[in-house]
Amino acid sequence: MSSSISHVHASEYAELKQIIKLQGLLDKRPACYVFQLFFTLGMLALSASLLLLTDSLLLQLFNAAFMAFIFTQIAFIAHDAGHRQIFQSVRKNDILGLLLGNFVLGLSRAWWVTKHNQHHANPNHTDLDPDIDLPIFAFSAEQARRKQAIPRFVVKYQAYIFFPLLLLEAFHLLIFSVSFLLQKKPKRYLLAETILIVAHISLYGGLLFYLLGIWPAVLFIAVHQALFGLYLGSVFAPNHKGMLILEGYSGELCGSCKTAVELRRYASDQDR
Repeated sequence: MSSSISHVHASEYAELKQIIKLQGLLDKRPACYVFQLFFTLGMLALSASLLLLTDSLLLQLFNAAFMAFIFTQIAFIAHDAGHRQIFQSVRKNDILGLLLGNFVLGLSRAWWVTKHNQHHANPNHTDLDPDIDLPIFAFSAEQARRKQAIPRFVVKYQAYIFFPLLLLEAFHLLIFSVSFLLQKKPKRYLLAETILIVAHISLYGGLLFYLLGIWPAVLFIAVHQALFGLYLGSVFAPNHKGMLILEGYSGELCGSCKTAVELRRYASDQDR
């Protein structure tokens, strides 16, 4: 019985995928991404130029907010490169992901792709999706009951402190990226990933401290990274908040085409 249900679900998905392909919704559009990339990098160059053009701390803090917006736009492009949906060539997508993720943003491409692929393979599954397996947040009543001590207290008020905690998200991403590389977990491009992250930290920190001075640079970094994390987290959080949460395993539920669409909103690289 379950095998016949799985066959029906597979047929439903194959039919849906074919319809989407015929509509051209999975076609790659490199020209569009190239335009986005040049426009976004142009805004980044403008923001970097402002570091040289004014000594006003207030203007530099506004510049930090502007740079946070730009970083998030770059993260969107890096996200699509991680899904290899920009170019036909796998290598070109990987190189672009390394340059944007590791060098420009300071985030390990390999760490993010590994985690993100696990998320897409098991979206909103409390035991298998790393995006909802967080120490201080709960996405289901069962997760809340398993929390102890400080995490249990935080979960009780998570609706109120969620956005303030997002101000730390960019720092969290950097720490996990560096930890991932120090453990030599990437199976590919380990040397390139390490060199590019070190280059990012050196240039980002070095230029800010050299051009602005110690305390203005500290304030700039705090505002920039806090707003970057807030914006980025606010964009991706709706993929989980208010969505169906799976606990345990139900072959019929997890296999249904309708549930796959509701949970994933995603097509695999092989489908593109």
